[in-house]
Amino acid sequence: MTERAKAYARRFMHYSADQCDLLWGVFRHKIVHLAQPNPIKLFRSKKTTWGYWHDDGGHHLKLAPLVPPVRESRTSGLSFEAEQQFEISIRHLVTDIVDSVYAPGGYLHTLASDTNLQGKFTKAVTEIYDP
Repeated sequence: MTERAKAYARRFMHYSADQCDLLWGVFRHKIVHLAQPNPIKLFRSKKTTWGYWHDDGGHHLKLAPLVPPVRESRTSGLSFEAEQQFEISIRHLVTDIVDSVYAPGGYLHTLASDTNLQGKFTKAVTEIYDP
């Protein structure tokens, strides 16, 4: 499922492979299983943390070096040092998701004319209703 989600984000949200790897590495496992994002992820041999801005596109999907590295603590008592920070704008992430479905060139537009995608859609719906 993760690879399909990343493929969707690359195709319809126009995210790079690195942006997808960071988003899923930081958020997917922990949100799905523990309801909290992963505080640190090793990315390209660097300890990477994350930060969010509610409404600042200048920070959306940016990987920023932390010079010097910063030491952070979480309420769980976990302490770590990070060398870089993956920045995310929540509002822009939501907009990217909505646009990936409804904008010209988005999923619904492409579904109307792409027979390969139509086949995958039919298969997915069939799996939901006829497991």
